[in-house]
Amino acid sequence: ASSTQEGGSEAPEDEIPEVEIGPTGLTWIQGETGTGKTQLVRSLLQVAEVKAGMLQIDGQDLSRYNHRSIRKQVAVVSTAWPLLGRTVFEAISYSRREEKRAAAENILTKVQAGVAPHLRLELNDPIGDQGNRLSGGQNILLLFARALLTRKPILILDEPFLHLDEASKATIVRRLRRLRNKRNVVILSTHAPVDGLLPDRFLKLETIDAYGQDDDFESGSDDETPIRKLG
Repeated sequence: ASSTQEGGSEAPEDEIPEVEIGPTGLTWIQGETGTGKTQLVRSLLQVAEVKAGMLQIDGQDLSRYNHRSIRKQVAVVSTAWPLLGRTVFEAISYSRREEKRAAAENILTKVQAGVAPHLRLELNDPIGDQGNRLSGGQNILLLFARALLTRKPILILDEPFLHLDEASKATIVRRLRRLRNKRNVVILSTHAPVDGLLPDRFLKLETIDAYGQDDDFESGSDDETPIRKLG
């Protein structure tokens, strides 16, 4: 396997190019199903082992961090990390504490701005086992609400527009446009960047040797700087 570097030259076979992602901005990683997008998230969260290469946060090897400290910095929107709790409130706040209800209500209203009023979820609505009473779109919106409530500096979104109708998609796009100036937002998708959300950095992912597969990255940004670490 090979990878395209700055100037169009190819990296040596089996060499993974260095990729650095700054403390804020929007990075879009595109790759087909099976290219390792979700596995990349699992490795970052130390759920899966990095078999080759290195992942860093703030210039430090990921192995220097424990799982708890990683989760304090990274929020994830992914169906691979399901909703927990009995109600909408418990699912998006990780809590039953009443003092968190106002913030939860506020963010729930914002992420559902594109939903017809009679279809909007309320905090006390039951979600079923890991959200099995929710539609696909409702599940994604609650995953967004859960991630946004944490205010963590790194936000990783795995197929974030899956199951969303156009109105809800537009709502999330508007929120991400604001967040990109405050947080490090990384989107992993099978699709090219959506209208209205031009990324600061773009990576095309074929497969990742570091996660047990062949590697092939194409990277680029406004300044053509290869990117790799978070923070």
